[in-house]
Amino acid sequence: MLTIRIKLIAGRIAFWLGWPLWLLLLRGSERTRVLILADDRVLLVRGTLSAGEWGLPGGGIHPGEVVVMGACREVYEEIGIVLLPETVRELGVESARNSGIPYRAHYYTATLEDCRAAMLGFEIAEARWIPLAEVATVRHDAAVGRALELLSA
Repeated sequence: MLTIRIKLIAGRIAFWLGWPLWLLLLRGSERTRVLILADDRVLLVRGTLSAGEWGLPGGGIHPGEVVVMGACREVYEEIGIVLLPETVRELGVESARNSGIPYRAHYYTATLEDCRAAMLGFEIAEARWIPLAEVATVRHDAAVGRALELLSA
C-alpha cells in the first residue's frame, strides 16, 4: 500500500509539473474510455501520471487504428484484461475534458462474467472493483460519471 501511495504522489507531482506539455500533446486527441462491469461492480483505475482521481481504463487511439480496437488494446495494456471488439458496446462519442485538457472521448462498455484480477502496467498505479452503488462516494473524474449516464440512457 505504501508503494502505491508513493507511486501516486510522485505521479501526481510529475503530472502537474508536466501539465503544459500534456496540454500540447493531448489537446484535441481521440481517446477511449471503457466502462467495465462485472457482478454489479465497475472497474476503476488511478493512473500513475494523473491528477489522482479514479477513472476508466482507456487511452489514445493510434493513427489509422479502428477506435474499438484501440479501446481493447488500451484495456489490455493498462490492466491485462483481454476484450474482444465484438463484446464491446459503444456508448457514445463527445467532447470531454480531463484536468482541463480537451479531447474527443469514445465511450464503450463491456461486461465480464466475474471480477477478474487486474494486472497493472506502468501507466496504472491502482485498480479496484467498486460496487456500482458506491461509485458516487469515491473521487472520480468526469468520464466515470458520463459513461454511467450514457449506460443508463
